[in-house]
Amino acid sequence: MLSTRQEAVICLAKFNKFAKQIIYNVCALGELRLSDYALELMEYEDWIDIIKEYAITTSCPIFIENLNRLGTPMLLETYLSDNDASLPDNYRAVLQSIVSAMNDLQEICTQFINESKGDYSDLADGLDNPDVADLLSRAVNAGFLTSKYQPKGDTDRPALKLIAFAVIDILHFAPRHSWALFERQWNLDESNRLAPLFISDRQFNINKQIVKLYPEADFDKLNTPKDVYFTNKYGLGRIKNMFVALKREGYIAKETTVEDFYSIFNVGKENMRKIISWQKEQWTLVYFANLAFSQSERELWLKVFSCFTINGNPLNRGSLKTCLVALKKKPNFNTLEPKLRKIASDYIYG
Repeated sequence: MLSTRQEAVICLAKFNKFAKQIIYNVCALGELRLSDYALELMEYEDWIDIIKEYAITTSCPIFIENLNRLGTPMLLETYLSDNDASLPDNYRAVLQSIVSAMNDLQEICTQFINESKGDYSDLADGLDNPDVADLLSRAVNAGFLTSKYQPKGDTDRPALKLIAFAVIDILHFAPRHSWALFERQWNLDESNRLAPLFISDRQFNINKQIVKLYPEADFDKLNTPKDVYFTNKYGLGRIKNMFVALKREGYIAKETTVEDFYSIFNVGKENMRKIISWQKEQWTLVYFANLAFSQSERELWLKVFSCFTINGNPLNRGSLKTCLVALKKKPNFNTLEPKLRKIASDYIYG
C-alpha cells in the first residue's frame, strides 16, 4: 500500500532525530548504548522503506528538499574508519546500517536534483542555467575543463579563478557568495578558495588564452580597485623626499622610479597606478603606513593592500590591521625601526 505524505513526513522526522542522536553520541561524546535505542532500532528500517517509497513514487519537491536536509553520514563514516578494529560486531553493524540508509536517502535526493536540472545536471546549484553553461563551454572547448565542467589535470587555480571571474563579470553576479558557487562546482576546500587568490601579471600572461576566451569580461577589475590612491596631503616635494629616503634605505625596490611612487598618490606622469614592491618584512610596512598615513587616510589598509606588495608577493589584507595590533603590544613600539619613524615624521612635519 502506498504510503501517505503524512506517514512519510512522520517517519522522516523520527529517523532524522534518531540519526542525529546516534551521530552526536558516537562522534561527539564517544559513547553509545544500544539499549537506549531499542525501540528505534526495531523500527527505523521500516521508516526508511516508507521514506524511500514516498520519495521515489511521488517526487514531491518539498519532501525531497526536507529529505536533503538530513545531510550525509560523513562524521559517522570517519568514526567507523578510525575505530573499525576496536568496535564490537553488533555496534559496527548498527552504525554501518545507519550510514547505508543515509547514503541511500542522499542518493535519492541527488538523482531527483540532477533530473530536475535537465541538461545542467553537471553544474552546481546557482550555476545550473544555460547562460553559465554557454560561458563555461568556451573553457571546455579550449581544453581547460572537461565535458562535465570539471578542471582538467593541468588547469590550476589561477586559471579557474579567471574562468570563474569571467562568468561572474559577464553575467553580473552579485558579489556576495559568487566565488563560493564555483568553489562548490570544483570541490575546492577552505585552503584552496578562489576569493583570496591573487592573480599576478605572470599568471595573467600564462593564462592569456583564457582572457581571450572572454573578451567581454573586464579582467582589470579582478585583483584590486584601480581607483584607490593615497591622499596627496603635503605636496609633491614631501612625497619625493619620502620616496628618496625609502629607496636609499632599501625599503622599496631599487628599480622603483619616482613616477612609480607618485602614481600611488594619483600625481605625476603615469596614467595608471603602479604597485610598489616593499623589500622588507610585512610588519615594517604596516609600522610605516601607520606612522605616515594613519592621520590622513580613512581606508588605510585598503590603500596599503592595493598599492604595495612584499617582494612582489600580494599582501593579506586581513592580516594588516592584526599585525598593527600585535606591534602596539610591544613595549618598544615607539622605538621600532627608527629610520622609518624619521622618514614618516619628515613626511608629515617637513
